[in-house]
Amino acid sequence: MEQGASFAKKQGALIALACAAAFAAPQAAVAAVATPDFSAGRGLTLSMDFVIGIASKNANGATAGDGSNTKRRTEVWSSSSSIYLKGSEKLNKGFLQGWGFVITWDFDPDEYNRRGANEVGQTVIGLQTTGGAFFLGVMDNPFKQIGSSNVAVGSSWGNGLSQSGNLGTPGLRTGTAKGGRTGDAESGAPGSTTSTMSFYRLNSNSINYYSPNFGGFKFYAQVVPGDSDIPAGKTTADTNAWSAAVTWDMGPFNVGYVYERRDDYFWGGVLTGNNFGAGTTAAGAGSESKDTGQVLTAGNTFGNFKLGGYYQKFDYSQSGANAALTDIEVDSWYLGLRWRSGAHEVGTFYFDADALDCDGRNIAGNNGVVLAAACSTDTGVKAYGIGYRYSVSKQLRLFASASRYDNESNAMYAGHSSAARVGLGNPTNPAGLKLTNFSVGVSGSF
Repeated sequence: MEQGASFAKKQGALIALACAAAFAAPQAAVAAVATPDFSAGRGLTLSMDFVIGIASKNANGATAGDGSNTKRRTEVWSSSSSIYLKGSEKLNKGFLQGWGFVITWDFDPDEYNRRGANEVGQTVIGLQTTGGAFFLGVMDNPFKQIGSSNVAVGSSWGNGLSQSGNLGTPGLRTGTAKGGRTGDAESGAPGSTTSTMSFYRLNSNSINYYSPNFGGFKFYAQVVPGDSDIPAGKTTADTNAWSAAVTWDMGPFNVGYVYERRDDYFWGGVLTGNNFGAGTTAAGAGSESKDTGQVLTAGNTFGNFKLGGYYQKFDYSQSGANAALTDIEVDSWYLGLRWRSGAHEVGTFYFDADALDCDGRNIAGNNGVVLAAACSTDTGVKAYGIGYRYSVSKQLRLFASASRYDNESNAMYAGHSSAARVGLGNPTNPAGLKLTNFSVGVSGSF
């Protein structure tokens, strides 16, 4: 198959950029992966964070329907407000050092997104030992945590600056996957493109291990056991997923790498005419799929500046007599810069995704039209944004931001402000949208 720049070439470019910044000044690294501190011994604690703002969105250039006309929407939104309940007990008795739990409730009153509902986020119970932390439950996968550890901006900077629609997604209208392969109420109907294709996941059935620090190195693993779901046309199923990751953090510079593999998630059957890809024919008995995601991230702090980026690569491979589309490959990269001085903070990002690279037959376009060569044509995106934050106090920040997504005619990237969910463009076919987002608001934590 034809491909863009090689993995090694883009790895080298990202590492070279981060290493060049690493010699500037000895400051703290850009970010670190959050590890549940089961040996804190703080007893029961309650905390919260919130984001609320006003966003003005403008979309035009959709491939078909009313979305070809310019549409605007102004909304009050809150996409990252959460309450955390934590409990921990310190033991300090040899190998076993402590135990505890974490429960998170996420609130999002966006009418078009979750219609005022709330959900339980990370919910785990585990043990802290001299050999690392072992815990079970609902947990973000290493791809999501380590991949986002060096982003310069996020949802607390404004509605259009969240990276959850860029990191871990091939652009086929996928978002944050919650649950398993069958999905749940938040990630769409069972077998949706989000639940089967996204690598930006909150897994509800996970076994996790985080290692201690070994001279700056840390290791991470997550296993998601198979369930009893059987995809259409199959008589058996072996759905499971696992991730392995490593980070190295020494002073101003840090780097991380994640590899994730999933078996029998069967993305091909859910790509309909309104989502660029294959038809809806079931994979069939005897079929199998093996999908992999990789992300390399690096970051550095120098003076008042923080520089970070990532490169990610996905490979979706499916085999079977009825498999309409047998293979998709896509890669993308991100670079962000943040500056802070006193109460003032400025962050900016650039995101670029290559065109899809596909093998197979019966490749369908956005309206179900068979286009033999369309899979690798006009499926890329260029996105960029900038935000400003002012710290009113230790707990409270004011922000203003702007972002832009320039989708090619068959691409469907929209960041966290998905055009299909906010009433912009043609909700069933947002391919090719040019989406602009302006946000102002307030964020805080207590």
